[in-house]
Amino acid sequence: MKGSDGKQFYMAKGAPQVILAMSNNAGEAKPAVEKAVNEFAGRGFCSLGVARADQENNWQFVGVLPMFDPPHAEAKATIASAGEMVVKVKMVTGDQLAIARELQSNWEWARTSLMPPYYATSKKRHRRRNPS
Repeated sequence: MKGSDGKQFYMAKGAPQVILAMSNNAGEAKPAVEKAVNEFAGRGFCSLGVARADQENNWQFVGVLPMFDPPHAEAKATIASAGEMVVKVKMVTGDQLAIARELQSNWEWARTSLMPPYYATSKKRHRRRNPS
């Protein structure tokens, strides 16, 4: 893309931790990025990181965008129907655990959330929980 000054620049978007890792200002931006991602997750939003690079490929993290991806409208009825048939409903998610908790509190459905074995935004490795 070209800016109003006529200089070319590049933009990237993706998982905040990935975009942050490629940015020259990662150390400075990381606390604010983690805070924004966690606050959005606590309200049920996924996050996208955004970075900009100049012609010399110097990437700078510029922001976090919230995204809302609600469950399909018919999901609640499907889950209720499964419950009536004594089917245990579980939620498996690769999103932030806070997003799963927010969905659970609003939908009163699965009582157990399963995280992927290695959660990407944490340096700490998470193991799968026992699904029962």
